[in-house]
Amino acid sequence: MLVDLILSHHIAENKLRDREGVEEVVEGEKERVSQDMDDRCNTLKQKLDEMMEQSKKEMVIDFDKQLEKATKEKATLSKVMDTLRVQIDKLASGDEGHLSGSQYQKVYDKQYSTRSTLSRITDRDFACFGKFELANNLREIEIGKKKIFGKATMLSRTMPRNAPKTDRFP
Repeated sequence: MLVDLILSHHIAENKLRDREGVEEVVEGEKERVSQDMDDRCNTLKQKLDEMMEQSKKEMVIDFDKQLEKATKEKATLSKVMDTLRVQIDKLASGDEGHLSGSQYQKVYDKQYSTRSTLSRITDRDFACFGKFELANNLREIEIGKKKIFGKATMLSRTMPRNAPKTDRFP
């Protein structure tokens, strides 16, 4: 019985020794995983900043195209109005009866060209509304639908004594 008790004590001693290093390992893993989370969060922040800058560049290009189009239409309309003013002044001066055939044809051609230009510019009221839509997966984070950053787990396994230790789980 004494031998049996000594053997049981020896087995308990070995198991205790095995478990004494577990606290250090778990604390080390906790720090490593925490650092990994920090690193990934920083990477995500960097990627979000890059994505935002790209979205801003695309927005500027889009808005500038709209502005350019409106500016061109405004310039075209100003030219049309100037042309019409000149034609109106010519005809209102009372000289319309004295226009030669070629002069009349020029006035007619200008009038036709002006009508054609006006017909290409659509009649519409301009109302500008800028809008930004966040990507769906980011929107879920913003509204709180996604509440966790990720999931950290501690995996453990028992290995036979004297088995080679590896950093990987099968």
